[in-house]
Amino acid sequence: MSNISLLVKEGLAFVANGQYQLALSRYDEAIEMVSNDQQVNQAKAYAIIWFNKGVAYDAMECRPEAIKCYRNSLDYDESDPGAWNNLGSDITDLIIEGRMSTDMLRLAFTAIERAIELRSEYSNAWYNKHRIYLIAGDTENAKKCLELSKSYE
Repeated sequence: MSNISLLVKEGLAFVANGQYQLALSRYDEAIEMVSNDQQVNQAKAYAIIWFNKGVAYDAMECRPEAIKCYRNSLDYDESDPGAWNNLGSDITDLIIEGRMSTDMLRLAFTAIERAIELRSEYSNAWYNKHRIYLIAGDTENAKKCLELSKSYE
């Protein structure tokens, strides 16, 4: 197991224990190591690290920072439904909290749609699509998405 993998595993353990700053520092160390390691698949490593860093920021409820991390992750791996889902979910949360304009709802919807495109039975993505429809006032489609979400649990 590489030192990069160990740092990521430590980061995951720190998040699980609520030690978010320690997790973020491990992820930062891992990012620096990847840039200096020609033996590792850099795109894959960066995607994983940035995704996990986003999860840590989400756990801290630092959504703008998490969004940046998910975007960075997607720069390296556009095929990760989890990153698309989390990106859309965080944008939706910021809209609900009044910290982001409802003009961004289209971006959240597009991210969630991409997650579902990549994994059609993704319960969390269908739930997030339900939330977006509720914000948009489309209760009929919101209900359909909620039912799909429950069916894929």
